[in-house]
Amino acid sequence: MEFEGTRHVPVSAEKAWNAVSDLAGYAGVAPTISRVEMTGEAGLAAKRRCYDASGNGWDEVCTLWQPGEAFRMSVDTSTYPRRLRMLFKSFEGEWRVSPSAEGGSDITLRFVAQPRNALANVILRASRKSVRRAIERVLDGYEHQLPRDGQEGSTPSIREQAL
Repeated sequence: MEFEGTRHVPVSAEKAWNAVSDLAGYAGVAPTISRVEMTGEAGLAAKRRCYDASGNGWDEVCTLWQPGEAFRMSVDTSTYPRRLRMLFKSFEGEWRVSPSAEGGSDITLRFVAQPRNALANVILRASRKSVRRAIERVLDGYEHQLPRDGQEGSTPSIREQAL
């Protein structure tokens, strides 16, 4: 199952990338993440440990790093809290920044989840609205971190597709 959200922001792609590629700063933009611990520098094979509000943590590794454009984090689902480990066979997120023809840039978040079984698939499909809201809230977090260039705010565009 795939979930994707895009936000147009009135800043250069370079400024947007600086915010989005701050792997350690993810807790500052993702309301469901309470803290992040990094192992090494941002880039290909970078590792981070994310924690939820209850203190449950899981490990992620960077499997794609295209400076100024995109990166992908793959979750080691064996380290997920039990309730999530039961749902996901695999889970990864991709962050992408691109210049916009309208000026400014677009930030895109794409999450791909492979359900562990048929019941997990049903549960994930029933959770689509909450996942969309979560993506919007992360995009809100990035937008609030960015310096303003005196232009109007942005509008979210969230879409979801089945794999």
